Amino acid sequence: MKRFLAVLGLGILVFCGWLAVTDNLEPFIEDPWSAVEFFQFLGGGVRVVLPFLAEDTPNADGLPSDEEMIRNFREHRADFEHLAQICREKQSLSIENLQLKPSLEMAALMWRIKITAVSVDQELWMAPDAIRRDVHLQEKMSQGDPEVRRYSGLYFQYGDLDCKRDYHDEFVKKIYYYIPVKPTIDERILMLPGPLRSRLPAPEVVDTLNKYPTHLATRRCALREIELHWYIRMCQEK
Repeated sequence: MKRFLAVLGLGILVFCGWLAVTDNLEPFIEDPWSAVEFFQFLGGGVRVVLPFLAEDTPNADGLPSDEEMIRNFREHRADFEHLAQICREKQSLSIENLQLKPSLEMAALMWRIKITAVSVDQELWMAPDAIRRDVHLQEKMSQGDPEVRRYSGLYFQYGDLDCKRDYHDEFVKKIYYYIPVKPTIDERILMLPGPLRSRLPAPEVVDTLNKYPTHLATRRCALREIELHWYIRMCQEK
C-alpha cells in the first residue's frame, strides 16, 4: 500500500511539473532562476518519495516467511534431522551439480517436510589443522566424494518457490541451511571454515529475514538461526 501511494505521489509531482512547464513557459524564459528553483523543488519531492518506493521493494515478498519455515521445521524436526543424517552418511547417493539424487527413503521424507531439493555447500566444517593434514580433502569435496560429504553443510530447498527476482534484477533465494558443527559467530558474523575464510564473504546472522537485509548487496548472504546447526539462509544471487 505504501509503495502504491508513493508511486501515485511521484506521478502527481511529475504531472504537475509537466503542466507547469508546458502551460506557462514565459516565467521560466523571463527568469531562468525561477526554472532552477522549480526543478530543485521537484527534485526534492522526488527524493522524499523514492525511499518509500524502495521500502517495500527489496524484501522477501513472495517467499515463505521466517515464521512459516520455523513452524515447518519444528513440526517435523525429527524428519529434518533424519534427512540430514542420510545425506551426510549414505555413500551410495549420487550427486550432480552439487545436488543429491534422492533415494526412496529420502523422497518420502522430503515430501513430508516440503523439501524439493537437497544440495551440499562444499564447505569442510572441520578444524583447520585437520584440513591442512590432508591437502586432498578440498579436492575430494569439490568432486562430490561421498567419504568427505559428512563434513559438508546442506542446503534444503523449501517448497517450489525458493527465489524471486528483486528490483536490482537479481535473484533473492531463501532456504534452510544445515551446518554439521557448532560454527563460530563473531560479532554476528558466521566464520567460514578453513581456507575458505579468505576468499568467500562471511554471512551475517540477523534477527529476521522477513525483510530483505540492506547489507545483502555487499555480503550476498545472511542467516537467521532456528536452533543449533539449523538456519534460514537468504542470498542475493545474479
